Amino acid sequence: VVNQTCPDFELLLVNDGSTDSSYEICKKWEEKDNRIKVISKENGGVSSARNLGMELAKGEYLFFLDGDDWIREDCLEKLLSHMTTDVDLVISDYQEVDDEGYRSTLNLQHKHFEGMLTKLDAIQDVYESQIYPKVIWGKLYRKELWENIRFNHMAYSEDTYAMFQVLELTEKIYS
Repeated sequence: VVNQTCPDFELLLVNDGSTDSSYEICKKWEEKDNRIKVISKENGGVSSARNLGMELAKGEYLFFLDGDDWIREDCLEKLLSHMTTDVDLVISDYQEVDDEGYRSTLNLQHKHFEGMLTKLDAIQDVYESQIYPKVIWGKLYRKELWENIRFNHMAYSEDTYAMFQVLELTEKIYS
């Protein structure tokens, strides 16, 4: 993340009550890079960690990245290049990679074309998709979309629930 070709971003690392050395590792990164801010809280689960991060984020856009995710060095730059004044959400492609670096041969692209999507197209894509774009990661959002949306504490699919709420508020989506 710190090697992004787009250098102007804020990286919030939310330590959700880890009991291993995660907090110390995050603090070392915070000392090395002034774009990084470490937030430590009691364990409350992924929903509470995401909600706290959203509340403290200062930027115009939000991008969610889970602990097991990896992004290309040009990820933010490419997503930002499609975030014009009338676009609310930019959806990227993704690829599954296992711990050994093996890339899945499955076609994981959610879209059939590149360009603008209507809200109806995006919602239909969510219903038809097995995983993506039901999840919140891999997308760049206008922060204002999340103003009144928070993640509910759920056993699973908390991001799918939030994603439907966000899609209801979007006008223009680039995919």
